[in-house]
Amino acid sequence: MELLHWSEIAKNLATTVAIAPGGLWAFWIWWHSDWPGALRHRAALDGSIAAECILLDSGLLVATIKAHWNNRGAFPVPIGGPCDATT
Repeated sequence: MELLHWSEIAKNLATTVAIAPGGLWAFWIWWHSDWPGALRHRAALDGSIAAECILLDSGLLVATIKAHWNNRGAFPVPIGGPCDATT
């Protein structure tokens, strides 16, 4: 087995020394500082929707829609929008 030249050892050491702070920097920027903010701004809705339709003798169709939602997130999530009662 051939011994490594000192320049090869220095190159490997410099690479190792550069990777460690770079990895810590990436951990801090992309995980530690952004993760809590991403969790705060992410919807965490879990639910189901079921529909039942009944055809009446008059030819009209009556639809009943049942929805059940659970918010597993850390903040309230509005569902839907304002209703216009005039139409």
